[in-house]
Amino acid sequence: MIDKKRVVALDTPAGLIAAGGGGVTVTFSADGRGLGFLHDVAGVVEVVREGRRIEASGDGPLLANVAAALVARGIALWTSKCNARPSRTSSLR
Repeated sequence: MIDKKRVVALDTPAGLIAAGGGGVTVTFSADGRGLGFLHDVAGVVEVVREGRRIEASGDGPLLANVAAALVARGIALWTSKCNARPSRTSSLR
């Protein structure tokens, strides 16, 4: 990883993610169907629902896993986004 022309971290992508303690959050809107199955999707650690807005947090290829689970159940997404979120104690600055 390079920051302002300086090497600040050197590792594989998986190693950098593990060292940074980061994770992924997938946020989307969906219709009112039950979404309890999301807790069983690979990589999902937490699911929070506020009305139509659903936020699944975890690690790994979370967006692909969540999207595949939704499509397999015929659930249409209205909007979606995926963000990597570094941990507060991340050594990668």
